[in-house]
Amino acid sequence: MKTSEKIEFGDFQTPLALAEVVCHALVRLGVRADTVIEPTCGLGSFLLAAAEVFEPRQLVGFEINPTYLAKAASDLESAGASARLRHADFFSHDWDRELSGIEGDLLVIGNPPWVTNSTVSGISGTNLPEKSNFQGLRGIAAMTGKSNFDISEWMLI
Repeated sequence: MKTSEKIEFGDFQTPLALAEVVCHALVRLGVRADTVIEPTCGLGSFLLAAAEVFEPRQLVGFEINPTYLAKAASDLESAGASARLRHADFFSHDWDRELSGIEGDLLVIGNPPWVTNSTVSGISGTNLPEKSNFQGLRGIAAMTGKSNFDISEWMLI
């Protein structure tokens, strides 16, 4: 991936060792997971860690980069983990429909893109959500859409 694309997509891949530490910390906090979803799975570190730590009934990953998705699939298969991986754009995916049929304990985990709206716009990138005043802001904040919002903040909201 070119540097400008890495910037546009906030592409900072989580090392497997860090994903494992995070998953073990969640278990110590009492988190359980029948289904684990990673909405921007990249190379699949959190999926691999979650498969080992939580042993979920269902492991699901979504990724916009097909090369990363193929590597995640290969690594998960090598680890003996069964996962449903899909090539998808977070911003256009129907998350309400995706999450509506899930039963049991759901864990959404991952490392969302670390990039701001102005950074993506500054490199003429297009990997942005559709802007709307969904928070009911007023004045200049509403007119600009809080123009330098963090992409991961939008995803979490």
